[in-house]
Amino acid sequence: MNKNTFYIILAIGALLLASLACGATNEGTVITPSAQEIEKEGAPAEETEAEPVEQESKPAFEIYEVGDLIEIKEHTIRLNSIEYQGSVLVANFTVENHGSSDMSLSSLMSFSAKKDDGTLLEQEYFDCGTSGLDGSVLPGDKLRGDICWKGASPDASIKVYYEASLFGQGAIVWNAISGVAEESASSSEAPAQVEVFHVGDLVQVKSHTIRLNNLEYRGTILFADFTIENQGDSDISMSSMMSFSAKKSDGTLLEQEYFDCGTSDLDGKVLPGDRHRGSTCWAGATPEDGIKLYYEASLFGEGAVVWEAVSGNAEPVDVPDAQLKVNVFRIGDVVQIKDQTITLNSVEFLGNILKANFTLENLGSTDLNVSSMLSFEARKRDGSSLEQEYFDCGTSLDGSVISGDKLRGDICWSEANLGDGIKLYYEAELFSDGAVVWRVE
Repeated sequence: MNKNTFYIILAIGALLLASLACGATNEGTVITPSAQEIEKEGAPAEETEAEPVEQESKPAFEIYEVGDLIEIKEHTIRLNSIEYQGSVLVANFTVENHGSSDMSLSSLMSFSAKKDDGTLLEQEYFDCGTSGLDGSVLPGDKLRGDICWKGASPDASIKVYYEASLFGQGAIVWNAISGVAEESASSSEAPAQVEVFHVGDLVQVKSHTIRLNNLEYRGTILFADFTIENQGDSDISMSSMMSFSAKKSDGTLLEQEYFDCGTSDLDGKVLPGDRHRGSTCWAGATPEDGIKLYYEASLFGEGAVVWEAVSGNAEPVDVPDAQLKVNVFRIGDVVQIKDQTITLNSVEFLGNILKANFTLENLGSTDLNVSSMLSFEARKRDGSSLEQEYFDCGTSLDGSVISGDKLRGDICWSEANLGDGIKLYYEAELFSDGAVVWRVE
């Protein structure tokens, strides 16, 4: 074998080795199928445009109408009526509590109204009837009232919304179409899980007692007379507007009557060991309304004391002098309160007029403003307040007392008798605790 032949054989061997190294695998190789193979495997179908399918547009939530009774957790709600009064939408609801704890209702927080384009309506508070839908609903009880929105029109396709929980999901929705539902039979004649009291019952509420002494209907005015006795160690602040309410059997709240309700109201402070007696009244009432009275000792507490509003007068009880847990002063005592002193100089009875003479001295560095009407009060032994007599009562005790100066004057009360066990009260600051008390003997 010559040299040329050897090199030819060597070149052929190298080519064979390169062929084996590069062609032994098809990894990374793209194979394009033939037309026949594509037809055999099945070619993609030609795209054709689908015929449009018409579907009815439906809301994602159920929409209710006037009169529907809707169950939500442990209560029901019913839209009784829808009315458009000009540009004001008036919706009347009834909420009934079937649970075992109180329900708190807020027309502002739980109810809203929107136009078809999503625009929220503004609630109307001042021109919306006499019975609102705000307050507490006891277990087994109900509340009925109106909610109003302004800027409304029947042509705006308005919907009304109720959210049972501020942080829950979903809402109840009604079409705000004018209409009045038929009156439904009451599902509960009385609060099923709450004791109902009557005239004369003495009810213990925490550290005080309350008694409904008398209840009567004077035309369409419901008159209720109560006594509160403080057995605790701190003051009780009474408010007839905040603590007392009255409802018809259908849950409608009555409006309180302030101007035709006797001379002794139930507003003011009750010192430890003391008592306060006064009246609270409601307008638009009749005995056939099945009315109940409610007293809530705490604005943010649970529960209430409930009475049947049936006419009656409790048997009089022998009322001893209240055993106050504060100092009781006498004529001539000089009492210091912060930067002032007060002295009861004299007391006299002029027929049935009680006339008391006081001296106030300002020891502070700023003026002292004195108001006989706001700062002074007189109560009988049973806790009822005497009415101040402003005319023909000597020297006035109203005005400003500059630093280091004095003011002396008279305050009078009518319908007073020496045997009434009268006490006089002075509050240096309207919203402070305590009071200066004198016993009239």
